[in-house]
Amino acid sequence: LGQGKENVRNFLKNNPEVAEEIEDLIKQRMGLKPVPDGVDPETGEVDF
Repeated sequence: LGQGKENVRNFLKNNPEVAEEIEDLIKQRMGLKPVPDGVDPETGEVDF
């Protein structure tokens, strides 16, 4: 038990672009908008 979970965790650590795509899809389906690049998620301030 738990072997698959650890393998997925390692895969996502080694493939951050896949992890980000999955995260964006989850947020979209939950009705949350992903934070655009250059925006601080804590404050909402835009970095130029």
